[in-house]
Amino acid sequence: MRKSSTATLTGLLLLAASTTCAQTLTLAPSARLANPAQLAPPASPVAGQPSGLVPFEQATGDLTLTGEDDTRILTFHLTEAEAKAGGTLRLAYQNAVSVMPDDAIMDVEINGRNLGSFAIRSPQGYHPETLLVAAEALIPGRNTVRLRARQHHRVDCSAEAVYELWTRLDPADSGFVSQARAGFSSVDDLLAVGRNSDGITEIRLIAPEGDRLAIARDSLKTIEALALFLNRQDIKVTVADRPGETAGIDLVFGDTGTYPQTARAQQILAAAPAGLSVRNGDISGRATVVMRGGNPAALQAALVTAVNGPMRMGLQQGLLTPPAGTIIAGQPTRFTLREAGYRTAPFHGRLSRTDFKLEMPADFYPGDYDTINVHLTAATAPGLAPEAQFLVRVNDRAVSSYRFRGSEGQKFDGKRIELPLRAFHAGVNRVELLAELPTASDASCAPDTRDESKPRFILLDDTEIEVPKVAHIGRMPDLAALAGAAYPFNQGKAFDVVLDKADPASLSSALTLVTKLSLSARKPLDATLRLGKGAVDPDRDALILKATGTTPMASKAEDATGGVDPLFTSAIEAPDTGTLQVASTGSDALLQAFEASTALTEEHLSLKTRLLNLLAKPLPAIGRWLSYQEGVDPAASLNRGDVLIEMKQQRAPLGDGTWTVIEAPSTGDLQAGVDRLTNPTVWASLNGGSALLRRSTDEVVITATADYQVVEITDTSFSNLRRLAAAWLSDHFGIYVALVVGCLGLFGLWLGYAVPRNGVRTNSDD
Repeated sequence: MRKSSTATLTGLLLLAASTTCAQTLTLAPSARLANPAQLAPPASPVAGQPSGLVPFEQATGDLTLTGEDDTRILTFHLTEAEAKAGGTLRLAYQNAVSVMPDDAIMDVEINGRNLGSFAIRSPQGYHPETLLVAAEALIPGRNTVRLRARQHHRVDCSAEAVYELWTRLDPADSGFVSQARAGFSSVDDLLAVGRNSDGITEIRLIAPEGDRLAIARDSLKTIEALALFLNRQDIKVTVADRPGETAGIDLVFGDTGTYPQTARAQQILAAAPAGLSVRNGDISGRATVVMRGGNPAALQAALVTAVNGPMRMGLQQGLLTPPAGTIIAGQPTRFTLREAGYRTAPFHGRLSRTDFKLEMPADFYPGDYDTINVHLTAATAPGLAPEAQFLVRVNDRAVSSYRFRGSEGQKFDGKRIELPLRAFHAGVNRVELLAELPTASDASCAPDTRDESKPRFILLDDTEIEVPKVAHIGRMPDLAALAGAAYPFNQGKAFDVVLDKADPASLSSALTLVTKLSLSARKPLDATLRLGKGAVDPDRDALILKATGTTPMASKAEDATGGVDPLFTSAIEAPDTGTLQVASTGSDALLQAFEASTALTEEHLSLKTRLLNLLAKPLPAIGRWLSYQEGVDPAASLNRGDVLIEMKQQRAPLGDGTWTVIEAPSTGDLQAGVDRLTNPTVWASLNGGSALLRRSTDEVVITATADYQVVEITDTSFSNLRRLAAAWLSDHFGIYVALVVGCLGLFGLWLGYAVPRNGVRTNSDD
């Protein structure tokens, strides 16, 4: 882990306490939790969810098993009473139509114990499968479920058809059904809160109409603490004047005389004790969290007490423990696939796939100065086709391959396969180890005659991955570092979250984004909500949310200096096309337009110029290939109405701050765009310098960064500076070649100068 549990909990306490709060408010244990009997009992249950369901912590993207043989590790939390009572594991699943129902099977383990298996046969919709779990198989705290899906294609025997196989769990209807579930009365009970029909965990701040900015600003750290305690990647924060109507959490913050409150919130606050308390919501399956304090200092002190008290164990078991299948590479490390959650098993199919996540430091500088090495321990069976091979994919791009040789099978005992550091980025990287294993019998494609008595491949769990020392430097723009580790906001410095207006949609967007960044950083962030463009300090980092009333990338608002507003990306609209041409800003745009209007046609160019243009054409493609980047045209046309939201990073034009700008046409689009952008699958795909989200398809359009800016040198040691120099030269290979040629030229000049003057010794000189 990158930090000790004590250090991270200390950070939680320090960020929760402000400089105005000198003393810590100590609450008696009996005063921390409200008595549910004091308030009205819950009303109707949440539709579609079984009573007592404790959902899995993992979001939708982690609840899908793909291919012929796949494994997922899931977790859920139980109180001591729930663990002693036992219950039922509920798996509501749906599978692809292409899955053959005759032999598809799901194996289930819980806390290392075999729980049983069931057939995978539900292509038409979600079907709940239940398995009884005895009390002795459960533990208080976080329990681990291991699922293994084995499935085959109905009609297609090609390796490509394997990608059509999937089995998916419903995040809102899967988990553990406890026989002792008794509602919400403690902080630990919040870990059992359900998801809504969209598979989202909602935290709703209750605030009346009017000035909501103050209560949103002061409750932000409480919302961050709740999100970190829940440790779910699908959290959405909303602001409304009434409680929610589906599963989730309602937060009532402040006191009857400190902030404007709704009538219902005043009733709840009047009956609640001071500090943090938990009670049943107005519907079954929904919880109400009350943070009561007479002033901001008391509220912050109560949060410190909660983090150091009832929330401490949950934070240690969840937030401070790396997720299953994730390796944190903060320092040079060497780990096995066993540590990443893999378990050795013979493979009988056509495409073996093993994946894990590798989290690189937020200030990691990718380049060709070193490699991550996979030391492969595996074996292949005789009879594989000549095209059989081993592939390694990083972030959905193939970066290394090895052709299996020998029709009699091969054995690999630590064979090294090199993965260039350039293929990785800061934050979380997805690494896939693939073995394509075709045989001659696959050509006939007769599923009923498939022989699985002999495996084709075995990958041992003591296969090692070696991560070297990497170069460290803070740079921008880098959306991968932002999404994976919340850089630069995770450096402990205060930053601003700037809004156009304090309406519910804008506040919900801001709170959701800060919460998502806190989860990426695995700690609370020191953010302050501010209103209005004038609130932006150029020397502070800032997260800026703009609802401009125009299409993203098309605003031309001017700043106080009379130039182009740095919050927006300018654009030149192509006439009569209805599309948006992405272009540069200010003088560069005018120069480009002038050059375009006065450029010579091809037949009028000189022979020298035409030859140079011909030679230059492949260079961008070569550069993208060397950098593992997609071939994105920076002047690609985008439909004006199809851009929902844009995210980009830039240096503050008049200061040292780093600005991350989120822009949408309206506040409604801003909230919808942020909700889609923070979807765990979409969030994990962010990289490059800017990202657009298409309204029609939810597709993320990434623009690669042509020029990075150094924010800070985080390590000034000689070894790091040497790696930085090597990485920089690998990025600028033209300069590297020129230096090599120049050195050789200087050496030749020296030889031409030294040899004639010193002579050459011959035998006649003896």
